[in-house]
Amino acid sequence: MMENPRLMKNEREAKEVFFDKDGITISLIGVKEEEDSDEIVVKFLIVNNSTNEIRVRVGDESVNDFMADGSMSCEVIKGKKAVAKLCFEISELMDIGVSSIDDIETIEFYFKIFNRNTYDDLYKSDVVRIRP
Repeated sequence: MMENPRLMKNEREAKEVFFDKDGITISLIGVKEEEDSDEIVVKFLIVNNSTNEIRVRVGDESVNDFMADGSMSCEVIKGKKAVAKLCFEISELMDIGVSSIDDIETIEFYFKIFNRNTYDDLYKSDVVRIRP
């Protein structure tokens, strides 16, 4: 099987761990502005060494202390890894004075992790605070 060099590079770059429990780890890869899609993107590496197939989402997203509509949903089966993206559309952030990544002081949210097959809640993380 051929390994994906991009994922290997992302895994090496994942520095800050936001969640680590029972074989599930979520680490920050980075925050960047994607000009071609007009989005601010927060990338995470999710490692699932648990006994469950999981889905990870975020809740109560805010940017600069204003509630913001970010989106992220990622499924990871047992023994696998995934790169997940939390995306904020810049056009929706303009009402709170954000027109680029340079205008962002903080991004806050929590992770909600549940069983992908039964939809049972497994974990809710503490609030995550990122300063790009």
